[in-house]
Amino acid sequence: MYVDSAKTKIKGRTYSRHLIRRSYREGGKVKQETIANISQCPSDVIQRIKDLLAGKLVPAELNLEEKKMKAIIIAAGPGSRLKHLTNDKPKCMLEFSGKTLLRTQVEALKACGIEDIVVIKGYQNEKINYPDLRYYINDNYKNNNILNSLFYAEPEMDDEVVISYSDILYSENVVARLLKSKADISIVVDIDWRGYYEGRTDHPIEQAENVILDSHNDVIEIGKIVTNKDDVHGEFIGMMKCTKRGIEILKRHFHRAKQLFRGKPYQRAATFEQAYLTDIIQDMVDLGVPIHCVIIERGWREIDTIQDYERAIESEL
Repeated sequence: MYVDSAKTKIKGRTYSRHLIRRSYREGGKVKQETIANISQCPSDVIQRIKDLLAGKLVPAELNLEEKKMKAIIIAAGPGSRLKHLTNDKPKCMLEFSGKTLLRTQVEALKACGIEDIVVIKGYQNEKINYPDLRYYINDNYKNNNILNSLFYAEPEMDDEVVISYSDILYSENVVARLLKSKADISIVVDIDWRGYYEGRTDHPIEQAENVILDSHNDVIEIGKIVTNKDDVHGEFIGMMKCTKRGIEILKRHFHRAKQLFRGKPYQRAATFEQAYLTDIIQDMVDLGVPIHCVIIERGWREIDTIQDYERAIESEL
């Protein structure tokens, strides 16, 4: 058996066809028979089938089930630093080139095969109503921050998941790079980040969520920290991925920290309720949990101020 692949152009569009076929002899002639049409399978699955039939894989290595990864976008905050631009809408509903920031994120995720996307809403929640998304409401967004907001969607944390801030523009290449990581908990870190802060007077470089990493690209320290010239470091962009095991680790540490630090200082946050994702990441690192850094160079932008918004409109990722 073998995979017969071909491409066809119809009305200017190219379609790929992949058939599992076998050759057999009948009446002294060689004939072909189609066993299955696998054209709708993901490209990596098709390649693995080809490798299997060519004898490059043993059957145990082949997984025909498509991964069903989710994404959770945290979009509950009011975006107060954007002032009048967010008086009547959440900042993820600001438009760039005719699309909202949220729709741009959704398209990048879907381009990488993530169809099940959950949004945590809070401020002006009625303004976010895309029918292809699912929603949770953080009705206490005025009194909590990103970490606690994320856990309003805890029922969705049952398998592999990508977690994203809602105020970042990113290309599908950034998502694709993250999905390649095999680590239980991975975060995206830009090592070519300083250029974004040139002329960014409303959001100075001291407010960057910096990451210091080791020789294995694992986190040593993360947060709004001062780095030394000899440190290997970058900026956490606000996106992470957890495997099924990784999300269980994250949940376990969240509930431990909640029980111990509710109403008390937690890492760099004044209280546990005001904690960022970086606070729980640092907590886990301190306790020996490896957090892997997926390294990128540009391909994203943070939209935190009016200045950020205007600069993003004028330039590409």
